[in-house]
Amino acid sequence: MKRFSRNTAFYVILALVLLILALTFLTGGPKREQLTLSEFEGKVSSEQVKTAEIIDGDNKVRGDLTNGKKYEAKYPAEYVDELTASLKSNGVAYDTKPKKDNLWLSLLFNFLPFLLLIGVFLFVMNSMQGGGS
Repeated sequence: MKRFSRNTAFYVILALVLLILALTFLTGGPKREQLTLSEFEGKVSSEQVKTAEIIDGDNKVRGDLTNGKKYEAKYPAEYVDELTASLKSNGVAYDTKPKKDNLWLSLLFNFLPFLLLIGVFLFVMNSMQGGGS
């Protein structure tokens, strides 16, 4: 009888666990205060917003408040013109950036079919070693 550690399923499960752990540790970032759109507008009008970074595609704006805290707020797609006008009129330094794709997730989706094919191939080859079964 084969030991479980030599079984192909063990290596597949081990790879998945390591991948999940890697994604957990690599996707962590600084914690930001989540603001509603009305709270964000209030802070902009009361000049509590120091910087703003508009992330196009995600419909998010993030940056720094004057008290040193970091913030993030979501806005509807149609609101971007009013948002930039409000930031400009209140003297907030702002920048726009495109949405970033998650590198690890895109690599996973690109290589997952190949890994599955290799796993099936190894499973079939392992089964064929049994002989008459």
